[in-house]
Amino acid sequence: TEAAARSIDEMLQVHGGYGYIAEYPIEQLYRDERVQRIYEGTNEINRLLIPGLFMRRGISGNSLDSSPQPAATGTFAAEKKLLQEMKRIYLALADQTVQIFGAKATGEQEVLLALADAAIQIFALESSLLRTEKVASAGTGEKSEQYRAVLKVCTFTARQHFVNAAEKCAAYLGHTAQSGAIAEAAACTASDLLPAKRLLADATSQAERYIF
Repeated sequence: TEAAARSIDEMLQVHGGYGYIAEYPIEQLYRDERVQRIYEGTNEINRLLIPGLFMRRGISGNSLDSSPQPAATGTFAAEKKLLQEMKRIYLALADQTVQIFGAKATGEQEVLLALADAAIQIFALESSLLRTEKVASAGTGEKSEQYRAVLKVCTFTARQHFVNAAEKCAAYLGHTAQSGAIAEAAACTASDLLPAKRLLADATSQAERYIF
């Protein structure tokens, strides 16, 4: 719903004042989207449950393994390396949370929300990577190019949001010195980002529908 909210808001901006006239589809979309976000308020609470597994493991005395993993190789190596680093940073922050708060970690909602936001970006990037690998393995073509473009955009966006959430979590834990290290560890070159976005925009405009 948050992604839909951003898209629909941009649609309204394009329509200008006409976006508030009932004869235009955007008027209903704009009203319905805001209601949907209210309905999904439950998910804002459920986000607190995402780090729960890691918290329980840490509280039970099982240290979370955040050691460096073997270097990623092959196709999409850069994206795989970034994903590995994001997971490593996440586990390190989750472990630090347990070390600082112990059994009370599950009550530190601000910290848990930051961890949850970071985990969501890991899930988004890994899902995009796996789907792109699957399509790419089937051969080249228009659909493969589109998926590669999605992965490029998703990698850039997921990294941005992840670093923001991870740095926020580190700050909450009192480890402000880690901020620079987090951004450096999760570095990833975003080449040809604009062509990738334009490719997706053109394909969507031509199809006049969601292309995936």
